[in-house]
Amino acid sequence: MDWFTPFNTLLLAEHDLDVGSSGALLVPGTNLLIGGGKESKLFVLKRDQMGHFDANAGNGQIVQHFYVEPPDDPTDPIGSAAQDDGTGHHIHGSPVLWQGPFGTTIYVWCEDTVVKAYQARGDGTFPTTPLTLTGIPNAQLGTASSMGSNTGLGGAPGKSPGMPGGSLTVSANGGEAGSAILWASHPLANANQGIAPGIVRAYDASDLSHELWNSQVNSDRDALPSYAKFCPPTVANGKVYVATFSDRVMVYGLF
Repeated sequence: MDWFTPFNTLLLAEHDLDVGSSGALLVPGTNLLIGGGKESKLFVLKRDQMGHFDANAGNGQIVQHFYVEPPDDPTDPIGSAAQDDGTGHHIHGSPVLWQGPFGTTIYVWCEDTVVKAYQARGDGTFPTTPLTLTGIPNAQLGTASSMGSNTGLGGAPGKSPGMPGGSLTVSANGGEAGSAILWASHPLANANQGIAPGIVRAYDASDLSHELWNSQVNSDRDALPSYAKFCPPTVANGKVYVATFSDRVMVYGLF
């Protein structure tokens, strides 16, 4: 019925930088859809007017687009994004959302950086700052409202190193203040071409600098044996379920 393709889609295809690496997020109460890709960009689209393809618009025909993490080399943004060791900052996990007392917040965790939150304005768009990149017109960098720390609890790295970044889930008592937890899983090494050990984390969704728990704090009891790519934690019945590549599902809960 409708569709969108970035203005530089041929160049993206040549470098394996597809938009389809991230799933789509529908924003409740609006007609907006948010999705990401291997450029480390998020795209904000109208579901009933997605913009189609315009080679000359620089993606200006859609509601908004912005980088979660800027390219390491601003003179070669496509070449930077094409790196497969994590420094391309690809988005592989779908963004997730919480509608709390201060409005709509989305969360995303791309490769080789910390988890980030973005607070939506009243019109559904997000604050950004201009970003100068060669060959990418009207580039914008998203202004994070909250970010995880570079060093986590138990000495765990705050970044998600290598591919594929972090997979996220939110649990909350509706929009009640202080009730939302952002759950995340990510590898502890580059998992692009192999199996890597992983970690499960819980953050205060209102303040990502406040990490509540992770599976490395008491690693003898809680350590995730291996990371299963693209499998976000599942929260149900007061427990958190995490798939692994170690022939088991890990289940975490309160004592």
